[in-house]
Amino acid sequence: MRGPAGGAAHPRSGRRLGVVVAVLLALGAAVGAAPGGVPPAAAATPDLSIVAAATYDVRPTRHLVHVTVDLQATNRHADTVIRRYYVDHAVLSVQPGASGFVASAPGSKLHPKATIAARSSGQTLVSIAFGTQLGSGRTIRLRLTFDLVDRGGAATRDIRVGTTLVTFPVWAFGTAGTPGGTVAVTVPAGYAVAVEGGPLAGPTTNAAGVQRFTAGPLSRPLTYAAYVVADQPATYRQTPLALTVAGQPLTVIVRSWPDDAPFGARVVAILRSGLPALGRLIGIPVPVGPAGVPGPAGAAGSKPLTVDEAVTRSNEGYAGLFDPTARRIAIAYDATPGIVLHEAAHAWFNGALVADGWAAEGFAAYYAGLAAGPLKIAMPQLKLTKALLAARIPLNAWSLDRSTPAADAYARAASLRLATLVAARAGATGMTAVWTAAAAGQPADLPVHGGTPTTAGGAASSAPDWRSLLDLLETRTGRSFSDLWKAWVVRPEEAALLTERAVARADYAAAIAQAGDWELPASIREALDAWQFPLAERLISEARAVLALRPALAASAAAAGLTEPSILRTAFEAGPDPSHAAAVATAEQQAIAALAADGAVRPTTSDPVMAVGLLGSDPDALMAAARTAFAAGDLATAVTDGNTARVAWIGAAGAGRTRLAVLGLLLAAFGIGVLLVSRRRDRRDRRRVGLAPYGTLADDPRPASPAGREPGDER
Repeated sequence: MRGPAGGAAHPRSGRRLGVVVAVLLALGAAVGAAPGGVPPAAAATPDLSIVAAATYDVRPTRHLVHVTVDLQATNRHADTVIRRYYVDHAVLSVQPGASGFVASAPGSKLHPKATIAARSSGQTLVSIAFGTQLGSGRTIRLRLTFDLVDRGGAATRDIRVGTTLVTFPVWAFGTAGTPGGTVAVTVPAGYAVAVEGGPLAGPTTNAAGVQRFTAGPLSRPLTYAAYVVADQPATYRQTPLALTVAGQPLTVIVRSWPDDAPFGARVVAILRSGLPALGRLIGIPVPVGPAGVPGPAGAAGSKPLTVDEAVTRSNEGYAGLFDPTARRIAIAYDATPGIVLHEAAHAWFNGALVADGWAAEGFAAYYAGLAAGPLKIAMPQLKLTKALLAARIPLNAWSLDRSTPAADAYARAASLRLATLVAARAGATGMTAVWTAAAAGQPADLPVHGGTPTTAGGAASSAPDWRSLLDLLETRTGRSFSDLWKAWVVRPEEAALLTERAVARADYAAAIAQAGDWELPASIREALDAWQFPLAERLISEARAVLALRPALAASAAAAGLTEPSILRTAFEAGPDPSHAAAVATAEQQAIAALAADGAVRPTTSDPVMAVGLLGSDPDALMAAARTAFAAGDLATAVTDGNTARVAWIGAAGAGRTRLAVLGLLLAAFGIGVLLVSRRRDRRDRRRVGLAPYGTLADDPRPASPAGREPGDER
């Protein structure tokens, strides 16, 4: 992932391009005296023209660029009858710091000589003695060679020639108004070449892989200037650092080019003190997890933070690359200490902790600035001048890749200004709370009454964008930041969202107050965090409608002698949305009404008939069970038990009468049965003694019984 850039102008941004870089001064003498005592040389000077072909040959192993300038000088002054004009030397302006000047005249017996006439921070003046007097109309061909040597020193030096990186300025030479000069640059194989200014065409490559870039013929050679940056992959020299940042161990590996040990030493010194200082100010360790979540201290397998020396291809020069997955920061080879500290802050503020470039840039600059004072590090100045304000854009419209230089400069300064305003309003503790939540992937809106917060959108959350960052700031600090977002961040088409947000959050606050100790459904918080305000408003309205049912439900339950169950609260707080709780509330109200109706039919007195009707059932026990089931939230069982009790009470009298009638019938049938059985036994007995049925005597052959004895008294 391409990370955000730093926040100040690159040291090379002031490099002179497109200015006059070569001056030739012709000095001469004439045969004979000039009229009026005017020195002949003064009259001859403008009439010298020079066309130059310059070749820059990069020699990394010698840490220099060898420059060859083939000069064709012509004395264009015309002699007169009484005067002869000649030129015997010229002064050439070359790059500052150039050395090893040698003049020659290939193919001739001349012995020209080159000496340094003057040096300054902007140029070196080389005097070239021709070794002859160049007369009118004559041309001389000379060669000047010199070296642009990498002498080490400041990281921002213009001339660097090494096995990894080559940088140097390219000038063309000649006289003003004389077209025809050319420039050539040769670079060894393996280097990737970029050119600022120029242009330089190419490359063409020979059999050895040497790359050749060319420009010209030039119509105005004195306005030509370029800057060449060439680099090739390097085997890094590594310096490990074991640090403790915000209470957590952090391993940092600084990787510098083999031929640039000063970079490693400089960056190690800054990071050794700078990273712990940033950790104390920001308040959290360097995020290391996939969603920016800090891992446990000393977690096995945690990747170290790698800081690589790099070549940048932008005018800012120090634009950093941060890859959260690889945990790698690229810092330009010529970065100043302030820029190194700024880029170190991007270990926190990158696409893993905040999604928007302005937020990453602004807060990295803000915290780097706070840390810089105690560390005595000078930071790039990012002030909102009138010129920058003229290029003002909403920060949401800023693109690190596509903005104009003016808009880009404004956005960098504005990002820092906004971060400063936000931090002042939130306070250090509030800002730490925001970054802790962002690093943990927490949603902005948490349950009001505590509990373990879930991550936004599931197990892993993306970094907060400008919307989520606003929500986090307000929910974690209790302060409003909408005015700052309106003034600095949003585009015109996004301003309406802030208005919708304000209305939805006001309604949300009212719903929280109405809910009391109940938690609002998570679906409302999720809709708010996603800035789905129409959905959030609908859900809030549904939730408040459910909450409005609570007093009536409580009164109905109390009137029915029932204990309210917790199912409505559970459905409200944990259900998918408030409509689910509304259905539960309806079911609860219906159950209360049913149980109240069931209890209302319980008779106040009892009589024998009802007692008989209730034999084998206990509706009072059923109603008690129904109340218990209701209190437990088992509405179906409660309604079933209550209905059974109701049926028993209502049918008790009828059942009693029916049972008594059946009992009477049974008793009557029993009596008849007993009578019938008795009569049958009587008939059997009569047959045994010879009695005729119903008392009629029959002939019996047996002798009559003795007097006074009844049949059957034989014993």
